Amino acid sequence: MRRSVPQIPLRRALIDRQLPNGGWSYGKGSAQADLEPTCLAVVALRCDSCPAHARGLEFLLGAQNPDGSWPAFQGDDSEGSGLTALAATALINGGIMTPAVERALEWLFDVKGKESHWLWKWKFRTSDTHVRFDPDKYGWPWMPGTCSWVIPTAFSLFALKQAFVCCKPRKVALRIRRGTEMLLDRVCPAGG
Repeated sequence: MRRSVPQIPLRRALIDRQLPNGGWSYGKGSAQADLEPTCLAVVALRCDSCPAHARGLEFLLGAQNPDGSWPAFQGDDSEGSGLTALAATALINGGIMTPAVERALEWLFDVKGKESHWLWKWKFRTSDTHVRFDPDKYGWPWMPGTCSWVIPTAFSLFALKQAFVCCKPRKVALRIRRGTEMLLDRVCPAGG
């Protein structure tokens, strides 16, 4: 049983901004539920037994695409987005390890940055040599069919590491290693 957390002003403001459908939006007054603020609100409320947390989890479960991914906005792209890992992380932190999380993890295993395809590797090694990154080091894209980006890769690493805390199957360990290598390969010379 979760203990009740005292309502501090920020927590109260967060709860007050929840939309009737259980999600949260980016802007005050917007009626469209967005995945990122919903996930972050659910994580922020994870130690609270308030109905807003439970409704947020229900919203996430209901917004999942059949393929295991999540769209960036409610009712948006059915191919999923780079925020899928953030939704999986929010559910895991909410104590939910259901088939929904398993489907999300499978989607994460299947989605790779476009540079991981052999044709793109060849392109970056032969004709597009001004690009200074190693295409063998890939992560996760914002949208399927695009190149790897830092934020969805970082979210995906969080999700995989939280879902597989102690025993990591070979495919999990490989994706974590590739994603970490991608982040280190793409770091700016001056940092960042």
